[in-house]
Amino acid sequence: MTQTAEAIFNLNTWWGRILGNRYLRHILYWAGIVLFFGFFWGSSMGNYKKLIMSEIVLLPGKMMAVYFCIDYLLPKFLLKRRYSLFLLYSLLAMLLLGLFQRIIVFHFLIGWNEVFLPLPFWNPYEIMHHIIDINTVMVIPLGVRLLRIYYRERVEASELAKAKFEAELKFLKNQVQPHFLFNTLNTLYGLTLKNSQKAGELVLKLSELMRYLLYETSVERVELEKELVHIKNYIELEKMRYNQRVEIGFNVMGKTQGKFIAPMILLHFVENSFKHSVAKSIEKAWITIDFSIKENSYLLRVENSKPSISGYHKADSLEVFAGVGLQNVQRRLDIIYKDQY
Repeated sequence: MTQTAEAIFNLNTWWGRILGNRYLRHILYWAGIVLFFGFFWGSSMGNYKKLIMSEIVLLPGKMMAVYFCIDYLLPKFLLKRRYSLFLLYSLLAMLLLGLFQRIIVFHFLIGWNEVFLPLPFWNPYEIMHHIIDINTVMVIPLGVRLLRIYYRERVEASELAKAKFEAELKFLKNQVQPHFLFNTLNTLYGLTLKNSQKAGELVLKLSELMRYLLYETSVERVELEKELVHIKNYIELEKMRYNQRVEIGFNVMGKTQGKFIAPMILLHFVENSFKHSVAKSIEKAWITIDFSIKENSYLLRVENSKPSISGYHKADSLEVFAGVGLQNVQRRLDIIYKDQY
């Protein structure tokens, strides 16, 4: 059993403890088989003792059939999709075990128990009766084993898919952080070339941002308030770089308390607004960022000025790695907020 299935049975009850013990489950099953067939046939003869004793004598053959099938034939042939060999060996095993049961009945039980008629050993109807009897007791164990295998494969497939998504998401997030860091260092480099006193302030802001990136964004969700503070710090960094060249409006509407969001999702759109609005050919650019919060949804609206094509230069772009930007965001949204954005 898988750990998940075992945990279902490990309850603080006597029944839960029994079901959680593999050996006790098997003992209970075989005891139930003996009692069921003993009382079923015994009720027609009025002699329960003889029928229960007969079932005990026939039990080893039934046990061999069940364990041979579920512990050997099932994993070696059926689960490997070798269906023809599974069918062939199952038929051979049933025939041999049916003959084994016939030997026990013919030499030990005929004459002692009236339910077994004194027929010739090679009577085909009697041999077929034993084969059917064996298959009857195999239905439940085989069904349970197949259900457990199916359940385990479903759990493993789900865990594998989850691990794959988590690995991809982690990869995408790891792309975001170097991308953001290089852009910010580019800003710092520009200030240091100008011997600007704002370089020291920028380093402090950068340290706050990096602390957030390193210690706060490793979880699946972060507090919305922290994410918005992170964006405000980023905007402050960009204000230091562009001075009065860009006019920025950042408005938050609605209550942020108790709200959560995937980290580093919003920042891309803010970064892109700077990337596409600020160019050397524009004396005064503007960016407006509105973030509204409703009960079950967030709405981010980013508007920015845009230079003419002739006045736009790739050198003005803050994008360092092609393909890291909005495609990255969309893939993260697909993983985290599938069909919800």
